[in-house]
Amino acid sequence: MLDQELKNIWKNANQQELVKFETSKLLMEMNQKLEKFDSRIKTRDYLEIIAAIVVIAVMIYYAIIIPYLFTKIASLLIIPWALFVIYKLRSVKKHKPANFDLSFRNYLVQQRSYLKKQMTLLDNILYWYILPPFVIAILFFIGLPLTTMMWITKMGFVLLFSIGVLYLNKRAVKKQFKPLIKQLDDTINNLED
Repeated sequence: MLDQELKNIWKNANQQELVKFETSKLLMEMNQKLEKFDSRIKTRDYLEIIAAIVVIAVMIYYAIIIPYLFTKIASLLIIPWALFVIYKLRSVKKHKPANFDLSFRNYLVQQRSYLKKQMTLLDNILYWYILPPFVIAILFFIGLPLTTMMWITKMGFVLLFSIGVLYLNKRAVKKQFKPLIKQLDDTINNLED
């Protein structure tokens, strides 16, 4: 029924009404994409914060029970890093537009700015998310009485995991963030016309 009514409106509408209809349809689609994308970001942040809290708890436990000095130091060093991860995720979240009194164009401009900050966060993940725990992992495993082969195996696993995290985040920037930001740019430009 609704589909037929839309077809009738389409047939009977003048050009200006058609443009208004297309614009409103475009805005609805963009809003749905932004809400879906924001939901994914919230889920990611939620899981990362839970993981950071678990890491803090486990490292406090290790710092207490493991007798080796370098391992204790590494366990204690990972705690400020985990707190920094929580801070970093929450600080970018603060830039999410929440003012619903804005015009839709201004809302999209703020949303684009927010997505660019999220993209930068992922783009720079090597420096704030991967390298610090990698260096701390070296210190952690140096402190343990491991054979050379066990040390190489454990560090190899940490290295592969780090490369995987870097790859997935760079891929998300390329395949998800950049296309969505381009779509936002196009929508904002259409609203200006």
